[in-house]
Amino acid sequence: METKNNTTDSIRNMKVGEELEFPIAKADTIRTIVWTRLLPERQSGMRWSSTVDREEGKISIKRIA
Repeated sequence: METKNNTTDSIRNMKVGEELEFPIAKADTIRTIVWTRLLPERQSGMRWSSTVDREEGKISIKRIA
Protein backbone atom coordinates (compact mmCIF):
# COMPACT_ATOMS: atom_id res chain seq x y z
CA MET A 1 0.00 0.00 0.00
CA GLU A 2 1.31 3.43 -0.94
CA THR A 3 1.80 5.89 1.89
CA LYS A 4 0.90 9.57 1.60
CA ASN A 5 4.58 10.51 1.20
CA ASN A 6 5.04 7.92 -1.56
CA THR A 7 1.90 9.21 -3.27
CA THR A 8 3.14 12.80 -2.99
CA ASP A 9 6.54 11.84 -4.39
CA SER A 10 4.91 9.87 -7.23
CA ILE A 11 2.82 12.89 -8.23
CA ARG A 12 5.72 15.34 -7.76
CA ASN A 13 8.02 13.24 -9.98
CA MET A 14 5.56 12.83 -12.85
CA LYS A 15 6.72 13.91 -16.30
CA VAL A 16 4.50 16.15 -18.46
CA GLY A 17 1.92 13.93 -20.15
CA GLU A 18 2.30 11.11 -17.62
CA GLU A 19 -0.86 9.77 -16.00
CA LEU A 20 -1.34 7.87 -12.73
CA GLU A 21 -4.43 6.06 -11.45
CA PHE A 22 -5.57 5.63 -7.87
CA PRO A 23 -8.63 4.08 -6.21
CA ILE A 24 -11.59 6.46 -6.07
CA ALA A 25 -11.45 6.26 -2.27
CA LYS A 26 -8.22 8.32 -2.48
CA ALA A 27 -9.78 11.13 -4.59
CA ASP A 28 -9.90 13.65 -1.72
CA THR A 29 -6.36 12.76 -0.68
CA ILE A 30 -5.02 13.17 -4.22
CA ARG A 31 -6.67 16.56 -4.64
CA THR A 32 -5.42 17.71 -1.24
CA ILE A 33 -1.86 16.67 -2.12
CA VAL A 34 -1.94 18.65 -5.37
CA TRP A 35 -3.50 21.79 -3.84
CA THR A 36 -1.56 21.92 -0.56
CA ARG A 37 1.53 19.75 -0.40
CA LEU A 38 2.65 20.59 -3.93
CA LEU A 39 2.06 24.35 -3.66
CA PRO A 40 5.75 25.22 -4.28
CA GLU A 41 5.72 23.08 -7.43
CA ARG A 42 2.49 24.72 -8.63
CA GLN A 43 4.00 28.15 -8.00
CA SER A 44 6.94 27.20 -10.22
CA GLY A 45 4.59 26.24 -13.08
CA MET A 46 3.86 22.55 -12.62
CA ARG A 47 0.19 21.66 -13.26
CA TRP A 48 -1.99 18.56 -12.94
CA SER A 49 -5.53 17.67 -13.93
CA SER A 50 -7.71 14.95 -12.47
CA THR A 51 -10.60 12.87 -13.75
CA VAL A 52 -12.86 10.67 -11.65
CA ASP A 53 -14.37 7.56 -13.25
CA ARG A 54 -17.11 6.38 -10.91
CA GLU A 55 -17.92 3.33 -13.04
CA GLU A 56 -14.31 2.13 -12.95
CA GLY A 57 -13.87 3.28 -9.34
CA LYS A 58 -10.69 5.28 -9.99
CA ILE A 59 -9.24 8.74 -10.13
CA SER A 60 -6.71 9.55 -12.83
CA ILE A 61 -4.25 12.39 -12.44
CA LYS A 62 -2.28 13.75 -15.35
CA ARG A 63 0.65 16.15 -15.37
CA ILE A 64 -0.20 18.85 -17.90
CA ALA A 65 2.65 21.34 -17.39
